[in-house]
Amino acid sequence: MTKVPVETWEAAIAAVAGGLSERKAAKAYGISRGPLHQRINGLVPLEARRAPQLVYITEGADRGVVEMVRYRALHGMCVGYEELRSMLRVAAETAGTRPLTDDFPNDKFTQRWLAKHPDESAPKEKRARDAMNLHDKAGHQTERSKKTLKKWERAAVRRERKAERAAAQRAKAQRTTAQCEQRLNQQEVVERAADGCTLWVDV
Repeated sequence: MTKVPVETWEAAIAAVAGGLSERKAAKAYGISRGPLHQRINGLVPLEARRAPQLVYITEGADRGVVEMVRYRALHGMCVGYEELRSMLRVAAETAGTRPLTDDFPNDKFTQRWLAKHPDESAPKEKRARDAMNLHDKAGHQTERSKKTLKKWERAAVRRERKAERAAAQRAKAQRTTAQCEQRLNQQEVVERAADGCTLWVDV
């Protein structure tokens, strides 16, 4: 079976978000409706491996963790690494999609979650600026802080570029969706006409 590119799944999901039905989106992009439904609901990752891949946290539970981190940040309370791991475990236990190991979530899973949500680690940029201001008299500390700040500034630029590319892809997907929907509607009209249906058109 040919592997479906991630871009195709993303375009199909964007089409459904734009109002196209799952059936029509699956037909338009040449994919199966069942796997599309699973990816829309967060039951299967977009780029599923050939071997079974464990999905511990659903999209809904994932949004809950993000909202909790943002709520704490808005009230001046930082979330530490171990506290984040605890939140992720509670989210996985609540979702109950898979049995959990004693060390879940391990460092690899937690780092992947942080990479998926780069904005939630943004307070590190502020800590780098604070460190640079607090250690002006200590040259080696100031230099290290500057390097850290530059690192996070480059990361912010990469996030902005990634967001711009994602926006362009969504716009392209919406245009493609509109074109596909138009073709599907035209195809339905032709099929109905071929079946001998009477078409009423308001003028």
